[in-house]
Amino acid sequence: MEALQGVTEMVSSIDDAPARDKVKLQIAEKLIATDPKLLVELIQHKPEVRKEIPIEGVKIMEGEIGFSTAEIKAIVSNITTAYREIMCADSKGLPSLKAVLDRILLLTKDKIPSLELYNELVQQTNMLETPIEVQTEIKGETTIEKLDDLTKKDGLSLITDEAIEGIKKLFEQTGSDNELKLADKLLDKLTHNFGATISDIRLKTAQAFKKLYSGIETLKNPEIVKSVDNQLIATEDKESHGPTYSEIASILQEAANRYLKEGNRKKSSEIIQLFRKHTHSKEGFLDRYKLAEETMHKFAESELSRLLLDELCSTDESKQKDTGLLVELGDFVVSALIQRIKETPNIEVRKSIVFLIEKIGETAITRLVEELDLEKRAESSLRIIELLDKIGHPDIVVEQLRETLSNPDFNVRKAVVRKLNEIGTDRAKQIIVDVITNDPSPGIRQLGIGFLGDAKYTPAVSPLIDLISVQSRQIGISASLQHTALGKMGETIQEETCIALGKIGAKEAIPALRLAARSGTAFRRAKSDKVRVAAVQALVNLGDSEVSKFANDSNLLIQKIVREMQQG
Repeated sequence: MEALQGVTEMVSSIDDAPARDKVKLQIAEKLIATDPKLLVELIQHKPEVRKEIPIEGVKIMEGEIGFSTAEIKAIVSNITTAYREIMCADSKGLPSLKAVLDRILLLTKDKIPSLELYNELVQQTNMLETPIEVQTEIKGETTIEKLDDLTKKDGLSLITDEAIEGIKKLFEQTGSDNELKLADKLLDKLTHNFGATISDIRLKTAQAFKKLYSGIETLKNPEIVKSVDNQLIATEDKESHGPTYSEIASILQEAANRYLKEGNRKKSSEIIQLFRKHTHSKEGFLDRYKLAEETMHKFAESELSRLLLDELCSTDESKQKDTGLLVELGDFVVSALIQRIKETPNIEVRKSIVFLIEKIGETAITRLVEELDLEKRAESSLRIIELLDKIGHPDIVVEQLRETLSNPDFNVRKAVVRKLNEIGTDRAKQIIVDVITNDPSPGIRQLGIGFLGDAKYTPAVSPLIDLISVQSRQIGISASLQHTALGKMGETIQEETCIALGKIGAKEAIPALRLAARSGTAFRRAKSDKVRVAAVQALVNLGDSEVSKFANDSNLLIQKIVREMQQG
């Protein structure tokens, strides 16, 4: 009784045919409840298969046993559903469903089943043909009548090409309440297939929905559409089969786009959040999070993303600017946001985009600043740099700005130095110190010197002293600086340096400033007087005891500075 061979032998040994039929049906039901594939083994008489089969409660009853219509319908429904699941998975070498039922019912050549029995079987499956002996002819059946017949069968009957085409036609002509009710009934029955244990059935069901979805969206009853979408969302959340997951994902992407156009952001958000949740979880089937990431990328490249970005970048104040959905798209939409920054001249719009990137998180900020390395167009780089002081995480921003100082474009490097000064962290000032001794452009070095003086940044004193020392032209500076230090811009840099040292209040700079204040070969060009004036003013600011020596200087402005200091 525990092995398939024992079951087969037991059933064969029953003399009473009705009892034998009853036991056969009962065993079939037990097999279905345990494993539908065992049903095939029983039917095909493969005694070599060894597997325990629970058949508790099976009793051999004596005498004539009949079956009520309800009993037949219930038993046959279970058997046909299970067998058709097997057929969907692998139909090779399996007998037809009619042969299966015939074997189970032990119908012999000299015993033709009743018309009532076969009508019950036909109601349960469209894979079973009524034999010639009991056929009834049906003529003039309409599409609606055929579909109505399908509602009396299980959901598997709805995933055939013929059924799908019929449902499409129904969607095209739905207008009456009865037709809408029929459509709702068919869709509800179709969704039941998602509960099948066989993955191929769920896949074919998802594919059927994909073919039908455009028609579903046109139905005049929004509750039907909403019900279908809710079922798809619930199914996707627990789906364990990759291809089925992908098919449903493509349908839900279309649904999210539609809901956004209809103004139902909450429903669009629900769909996006489902896939966002899956990207953050390694639960579910293998690689589910990868498929969810692919779906999120598709969302970011879809019409939904474009509509949201157009809305965000619009200068029309009447347009709603709810950034919630873009935040939910998260890192997947960052590339599109960065592209909008590079393309948008309006500073206020770009600020809105940067604030959104900050909301998305640190990874998004990093990608924005790293774009400076990738971007070759100066105009686009400047549009990004202009906004970087508006973002949190200054450590990330400052280090990337340091890298951008290697950009060959003068305006880009100048913008970087300005932005470092606006950020104003100690690390930002350290980088500006490097700029004043290493940047190839005197104009950018001068800018950096002025910023360091205004900031009274004491760690800059030593490099600044080097810039006004005679020896600095020979050592400690790049070759390009040695070349330009004797030019007009070199004198301007020295002038700016003297001013900066005076602002910082670095008394250790007094000897170098005294040297700069004197006339002589070190400052022989015409503009050297400006350097001398700046140096004397710095000495006055520092309270140099020897500054009075310049009271009778040939430069009238220097005389004036010293006398004002003495008088006051």
